[in-house]
Amino acid sequence: MKKVNLKFFVQSYYKGNGTMESVKFNQDGISPADEVEEVKVGIWAGATLVEEKTGMLKIDGNVTVQTEVSGGNNYVSVVGKNSLRVYTPVALDFGNDDVDYDFTIAAEQAAGANQIEVESGVFALYSGDVNQDGVIDDADEVIIKFAAENSQYGIAVCDLNGDGVVDNSDTDNFWNNKGKAVILP
Repeated sequence: MKKVNLKFFVQSYYKGNGTMESVKFNQDGISPADEVEEVKVGIWAGATLVEEKTGMLKIDGNVTVQTEVSGGNNYVSVVGKNSLRVYTPVALDFGNDDVDYDFTIAAEQAAGANQIEVESGVFALYSGDVNQDGVIDDADEVIIKFAAENSQYGIAVCDLNGDGVVDNSDTDNFWNNKGKAVILP
């Protein structure tokens, strides 16, 4: 087994100084305070998904998953429950060593520079793709507005800022991100 160690932030969860909200704790009141959410890590041979693993994103932006993929060069993708999926812009070496990759240091660390700067020199995945169709659009808006009008609380995909309740504050980044879409490598 090989480890894939990644670092990334989610825009609306980002608090500053290299940390994100304790989203899971804010939403359920019992999870460890260093957990953000479960995320999906995909390993791709070109356009073919070879393996997808789930890992726990921590407040410092780190997530590690185990993979049986060994050898060759593969793209890696990451996605949270309401963020746009991003891919590495180049295939990573899955040779003998563990794979380490940091999306946070430049927009170009994601294919198509498909990230937003959340503080000087720190980049994050766009928030707002609540239906996970690869684009932040009117379909997401309808879902978010319904959730806000009904004051959903607890574990909710529309809780874009991770504070445990869906309200108008969750739309702040959504409006700026409307029209953003997944960019393939």
